[in-house]
Amino acid sequence: MKSFEGLSFLGMESVIQKWAESIGVSSSELKSSMVSNDCEHNKKIKTTFDNYYFCALSLAHPKIKRILEFGTGFGERTTLFNKLWPDAVIDTIDISEGDPSFDDYAIRAKNEERNQMFEKAISLPNVNFYNTNSFFVPTVLPKVEYDLVYVDGAHYFPFCAMDMQYGYLRCSAGGHILFHDYGGLDVTKSLDSILAIIPESATFLPFAVRRPNKAMAYFRKESVTT
Repeated sequence: MKSFEGLSFLGMESVIQKWAESIGVSSSELKSSMVSNDCEHNKKIKTTFDNYYFCALSLAHPKIKRILEFGTGFGERTTLFNKLWPDAVIDTIDISEGDPSFDDYAIRAKNEERNQMFEKAISLPNVNFYNTNSFFVPTVLPKVEYDLVYVDGAHYFPFCAMDMQYGYLRCSAGGHILFHDYGGLDVTKSLDSILAIIPESATFLPFAVRRPNKAMAYFRKESVTT
């Protein structure tokens, strides 16, 4: 992956618009979606641009019906997915409060405001929350295929590799997979190992000017893996 060092905010928007156009979404459509889904805060506080990509994806592929999210966090992305694909079933996974690493790795740990946002997100009627460690995911999730898989759970080995593997295997043919924070040591090593043995190749999408070596990796699943 190339570094996006020196990319300005305007440059970041240009990269996003080019990717949106590559999947059939105009810049005006994208801007309208960002405003209507209350995602413009990312631009105003000048932090990350993740949500721009999801808005573009929803415009290009509005009929996504089943979503798998690794890493509920405090529910920001879960809530956005619910807005963008209101008819979709969203299965979202996050570390259990009883896990010994919860306080160290859960973004909502010891934060009442984030916990309130989290509770609101997992209470949405089309959201199924699975409170478990990545190790146990195959035993608790339904045996279904997903149209969209978003991996943003644990960023350290082996759990990030577990999430990537299971997400890939459960993605439908033609489904969409996004891996967050490519560029981090364990995430990069894990995904590079997977990309070396699967037929798909990834597009790397920058999302934060202040983190030029980080990106989301995106590709569409070519075929079902049994």
